[in-house]
Amino acid sequence: ELDWTGATPKKKVSQSTQWLAGAGPIQLVWSPGAEQTFVSAIGAAHQRVQFSSEVLTDARVVTALANAAGRGVRVEVLMTDGNLDAATARQLHSAGVHVVLTPDPDDEGAGAADTNTEVYVHQKTLLVDDATAIVGSQNASAASLNHNRELSLRIESSSAVATLRAGYESVWQRYQSAA
Repeated sequence: ELDWTGATPKKKVSQSTQWLAGAGPIQLVWSPGAEQTFVSAIGAAHQRVQFSSEVLTDARVVTALANAAGRGVRVEVLMTDGNLDAATARQLHSAGVHVVLTPDPDDEGAGAADTNTEVYVHQKTLLVDDATAIVGSQNASAASLNHNRELSLRIESSSAVATLRAGYESVWQRYQSAA
């Protein structure tokens, strides 16, 4: 039983298990307090970071993504148009981060997206190199990472990363040409 007020769970919750075939440790990443896990994972990247979230407003996560790109890591951010503020977009672009925004299917303005065919990016996924995936309910916002009670899984598994990457890249490739 968990105390949803943000207190430590009354029962010990295992932080690691091997329920995914062939996976290394699987860590539960709880909020509040998840920001450092995201920042550290991005900071450990050597080749690529693929990130998707409904929201990207946490300054430390944005800085970590920009810094990774500055180190020569290929960094991709996939979100829905209208969910990435202009200042953050400029910071990411100037650092060399590749950003793809899908059309907002709820936008009723001129050129509105077709709600039957467009993808609204709601997934929260962080893929680092070919080894680490963080997937769950946490948006990259200070509220989600540091205040709300949320949960993600950090999975150390090349096969899990490959599976998640296939889904990420199918959306990325569909909208990349429009970026």
